[in-house]
Amino acid sequence: MPDKYSRLLERVAPGTVYKNGFSRGADVEPFYAAGECAADNWSGEMDAALDETGKNHFLDVYNRRLTLDSLDTALSAAGARYLDAGCSSGHLLSEAAARWPAALVCGCDCFSAGLARCHDRLPGVPLFRVDLARRGVGTEEFDALSCLNVLEHIKDDFSALSNMRKMLKPGGLLAVTVPLGPALFDLYDEAHFHERRYTLAELRGKLERAGFTVRYMNALGFFIYPAFYLAKKLNRLRVAGLSAEEKQKRAFAQMKIAQRSPVMEKLCALEYSLSKKLKYPCGVRGFALAQK
Repeated sequence: MPDKYSRLLERVAPGTVYKNGFSRGADVEPFYAAGECAADNWSGEMDAALDETGKNHFLDVYNRRLTLDSLDTALSAAGARYLDAGCSSGHLLSEAAARWPAALVCGCDCFSAGLARCHDRLPGVPLFRVDLARRGVGTEEFDALSCLNVLEHIKDDFSALSNMRKMLKPGGLLAVTVPLGPALFDLYDEAHFHERRYTLAELRGKLERAGFTVRYMNALGFFIYPAFYLAKKLNRLRVAGLSAEEKQKRAFAQMKIAQRSPVMEKLCALEYSLSKKLKYPCGVRGFALAQK
């Protein structure tokens, strides 16, 4: 029986066979390099830190739940195709593969070390190294995409959105999350190589300009926003004069402190239960579900 990914890979990774890696003859690679990729705007240390904290961080857990629930109708059918754009080390992909076992689940990223870690975790999932600002993975190949906390790393985020739209089938869905609050840009954003923080209006405008129709939009982290706002403002006051290395050390320390909190987990669960009825005026992140 042919591998379920074979028809897809004939178009997006010609000349390869996928068996727990891309093979051309005797060589097997953990991911497929889909064209040129810009120099990694990332670091191995940061990738490892996020792999450690991201799985259980209360806001990431909330974000992944909202994303999976939002894409459920598009991906529950056998043979549906899904790609996580900016999959990093694969926490969302792991949950997607478990939730939609009959779907074709793929991931892409620009950072080689993260893709290698993702492959170790999910050897049966095809992965692509691609610069989203330059190109996508195929044309009209996927029923749904996710892009969580990725656009803020890309200088030309509009081109990335346009390329993701090309990857979607007509009527396909994109779930996207970005950090909110341009005025709160601080050492954490610098350490994460962020180009910007967004407003919801800016995110909506860029999605619509790229040709999407926004079906749902809301802020995430409204109930924890006061504590977040205070921490951000204090960071901006405390880091004046610090070197880039010192800022990064402080950012790493804050990431480890904040990753698990029963109180924050309950607040996020409450917020999610109310989010279908309430539009939150502010938050830590912005979420949008857009359609081609």
